[in-house]
Amino acid sequence: MIFFFILLSLFSAKRYKDFTIIPVYGTKVSPYNNPFETHDFYSIPFCPYTGKETKTPRRLSDAFLGNNLQRTSVSLKFKKNETNQQLCQITLNQHTKEKFQNAIKRHFYYQLDIDKLPVWSLIGAKGNQENSNQSLVFTKQHFTVYYNENRIISVSLTPENPVSLDSNTLNFTY
Repeated sequence: MIFFFILLSLFSAKRYKDFTIIPVYGTKVSPYNNPFETHDFYSIPFCPYTGKETKTPRRLSDAFLGNNLQRTSVSLKFKKNETNQQLCQITLNQHTKEKFQNAIKRHFYYQLDIDKLPVWSLIGAKGNQENSNQSLVFTKQHFTVYYNENRIISVSLTPENPVSLDSNTLNFTY
């Protein structure tokens, strides 16, 4: 039985051509200490998706896991190294600051779905010891995509560039 599922996963894996766009979907945000408490991905004021393709894949497993796939503005390309791609600039008002502060206070992380592979990252962190009340938002997502020939086998996400919520704007990049 297990052999059948291994074969099924091998033959159902998507094959990519060089520089093909890999869609990135946001699934949910959750507090780190309680992953069963899930919220809509865009309940946090992330960069909104501005593209035309709004169709998202639906899988039975997503319904069981509480995932609601929503397209993000991140646009990865297969076998192409890209750095400092601008996502958006968010002007912070009191409402957006409170949403980010609450998410950081409760140690929220978000989950993305890339080629049916989940990746996670914290939204932000508290400042260092001298500024422990300062909330920092990670504004850069560093993706590392591992592949074997024309298939994605693993993806990692590292949050970078923490910016204080005391600033007026957040520039999100990947």
